[in-house]
Amino acid sequence: MLLLLISVTITAPTFSEEYQNGSDSIFRTCSNGRLRMAVTKLIALYLIFIVYFILCMGTNLLIINLAFGTECLKTSVQMLFSAISLVPYNLGQLQIVTVSGALLSLLATMAFSLFVSSKSRTYLTTILISMVVCFLPSILYSASGGNWVNYILPSSGIGLKNSLLYQLVGLKFLNIGGISIWTPIIIILGAAIEFFLFSFLSIRSYCKHEVV
Repeated sequence: MLLLLISVTITAPTFSEEYQNGSDSIFRTCSNGRLRMAVTKLIALYLIFIVYFILCMGTNLLIINLAFGTECLKTSVQMLFSAISLVPYNLGQLQIVTVSGALLSLLATMAFSLFVSSKSRTYLTTILISMVVCFLPSILYSASGGNWVNYILPSSGIGLKNSLLYQLVGLKFLNIGGISIWTPIIIILGAAIEFFLFSFLSIRSYCKHEVV
């Protein structure tokens, strides 16, 4: 959750702050002031956050695994959580999948925040909308127990009971037509699609923005 807040905080002012202080009108006069600048900003933000995420999660997992002993990483998920868990993982594999899914959710949330930033003229508007989307999955899950809206939001993999970890060791499915889909699949596929979609829309929106 802390990394989620950090990701939104660093991405929210990317475009909207330039709109607000007028520096955007200067950048647009440069030959690389539109498409190349937008792409460079997104790549730089993503790379910086990925490195920061790896350092934070690596330190966290190192402390936890050394404290409890690395031999516990070979324990099956069924022994730790529930005998009816679907995933054929041990604890070490579960950590890898959970951390990878969390990173994907965080990047999708960053992409959404960048899209909002490319549309908003003030930093405050961007940060407020982004924060609402960050906490909305947890709020919806507490209120309704989980639905399609809850699991397709960019930050759906991060939270408390709605997080990817608890969905992986659970047996919750959502129906669409005559098909039942396991919620971790919805979370991971949704985050992957939203990451690319909102990144593209952010660049497109910034390039088409008109200076007032």
